[in-house]
Amino acid sequence: MMPSLPPSNFSRLYEEAQASRSGDVRDPAEDLSPLYHALSQSEVRYGTEEPIGVGGMKEVVRVYDERTERHVALARPKQGVPPEQYDAFLREAHITARLEHPNIINLFDMGIDDRQRPFFTMEFKRGLSLRKILSTLKEGNEEVEYPYERRLSVFLRVCEAMAYAHSRHVLHLDLKPENIQIGTFGEVQVCDWGMGEIEQGESEAHLSETLLDPDLYGGQTDPPVKGTPGYMAPEQGDPKAPKAVQNDIFSLGCLLYELSTLNSSAQRDAKPPTSPAVAAIVSKACAADPAERYASVETIREDVNRHLMGFSSGAEQAGFYREVGLFYRRNKLPCVISLCSALLVVATAVWFNQKLRGSHQLTTEALARTETALDETDQARRRAEEALVRHRQERDFAVALVESRGERSIENVLFLIDSLMMKEGISLPVVENAILEIDKALADNPPPKDQLWPMKAYVLFMTQRFEQAERFYAVREGDQGPLRALIPEFAPLIGENDLLSPGDFIRLMERLSTMSKSRHPLMEKMVIYDTLKRNSPADTAVIVEALLKLSNPDWTASLMEYQPETARLRISGPGLHSLYRGGARRRGQADPPRSLLRLLKLNSLDLSGSEISDLWNLDGLHLHRLDIRQTPVTDLEPIAGMTSLRELIITPGQFSPEQLELLPGAAVVREIEPPQE
Repeated sequence: MMPSLPPSNFSRLYEEAQASRSGDVRDPAEDLSPLYHALSQSEVRYGTEEPIGVGGMKEVVRVYDERTERHVALARPKQGVPPEQYDAFLREAHITARLEHPNIINLFDMGIDDRQRPFFTMEFKRGLSLRKILSTLKEGNEEVEYPYERRLSVFLRVCEAMAYAHSRHVLHLDLKPENIQIGTFGEVQVCDWGMGEIEQGESEAHLSETLLDPDLYGGQTDPPVKGTPGYMAPEQGDPKAPKAVQNDIFSLGCLLYELSTLNSSAQRDAKPPTSPAVAAIVSKACAADPAERYASVETIREDVNRHLMGFSSGAEQAGFYREVGLFYRRNKLPCVISLCSALLVVATAVWFNQKLRGSHQLTTEALARTETALDETDQARRRAEEALVRHRQERDFAVALVESRGERSIENVLFLIDSLMMKEGISLPVVENAILEIDKALADNPPPKDQLWPMKAYVLFMTQRFEQAERFYAVREGDQGPLRALIPEFAPLIGENDLLSPGDFIRLMERLSTMSKSRHPLMEKMVIYDTLKRNSPADTAVIVEALLKLSNPDWTASLMEYQPETARLRISGPGLHSLYRGGARRRGQADPPRSLLRLLKLNSLDLSGSEISDLWNLDGLHLHRLDIRQTPVTDLEPIAGMTSLRELIITPGQFSPEQLELLPGAAVVREIEPPQE
């Protein structure tokens, strides 16, 4: 609610006229020149002070100007500022007085008050600061009144003000939303030039001798480092560094970022603007090197204006497709009409072509549907078989748990865990049940020499519960001292998901691989458990690649590209000989080691260009597509039982017809020349 206005001179004139009618005697000159008489009788010019704000070395109040009969903002040194700093205070008034622009606050008057303090008066605009508006928008209010385009139009008005100020060789040096006022009717004005300076140049060299030169004030100017963190150019942190236009351009870039994203300017790197044009403009304006920023405010204003008009900005360096997209936005209706016409022509041509090839297409589609149905049937059958096997294994495991209670044969429990894990018959509940079973045996409080203590610690270490494992190792560590020695290093690294990060987990695997006693089986079990619990194919691929590098130390120029969405993997490079964990050896067909790639969801595998020679490395995989071009593979027997295989890609002449007869009946062989290097 606005405060009531004080009685005006016109009001007093009316009262005096009423008094004259009542018989009071008046000077005839008052009737001839009432306005002049009222002005001559005014003794106090400024009254009815209302505080507005305090900052730096000054305080600002709203006062009523009796002579011009309007409210103005009056600034004066705040309480406690010594007289020797009055000239530094008046610099803001002198600098503002040099600037006459619709988007820059106007200076009205300067003087000395009855307490011998200097003051100056400025325009008093009713409205809000840009900071208040942005804070309101961030809270989700009034979004309709300040949409994206309107916020950028405010930025253009600020650029116009700063371009004019720079043409007068005046620098602001403290541009931020708090110093930009938005009037009731949308007026934009740049305020608070207290930190401003006159840019030194050949055309204004004489100004260095005037009172506007901050160097003449010694230590009076406050603060020595001018600007606000988050909006201040890096070079402004050095008080001795010369000030230039690029200081204000950096602040304009920060302001543009906040206006376009409604995020704090400190988040420029973490949350870049979604618009490529604005992102490029902000990046150029806020470059760390002043020489890489915009040369003038006019150029940054032109880039933002082009963005609003639907054109690419100069800083963006847009490519062909970007320019095409912008052209479409500017000419949407003509483009839609042209596109519809083109589509109509294409549709007519396609319809005619479909009529000619109708019968062939129907046959092809029927064959494709049949093949898809076969694939789906095969996958469903395989999933059912795997589920049945897992069910039987877990059932046997549960029976073994029950039978072991009487005998306390915990070694059988651990053996079953090992067996199930290596064959992917394990699940998280099975591991937890095994831990509970060991806990039941430990409830009898066996003596410290009992193997149950290190067995429990071993299972907890395997499941990355290092702090719990340490409590059982403290009773007895057995031959697991090297494992226990790793706990202080890795226990603090466990994350919120009760797992190590992929990088820390890989580092643990590397440490285990260097132990004198082979820990490769433990490493594989830990990876299997990690895969079950982490449930992140991308992270599992990174971990599997690291294990393969431990198994293939000469695989230095590694190539591994995994696409979880399509279940495709390409793995190649010289030195890649094995897809097993380290130390694995084929022990005969009854219980062979299994490929580490089985931990990834795979339908398509490209081994072309690798040094894999034994396809037994694919044991445990269910592939639909396999590429073995340019590999030393000579025997196809290992994949003869891979019933899921639908396509095998080889180099022409790589295998004889007799060798190809070993493949499953549904597999199609494609002989394709390898790509040229």
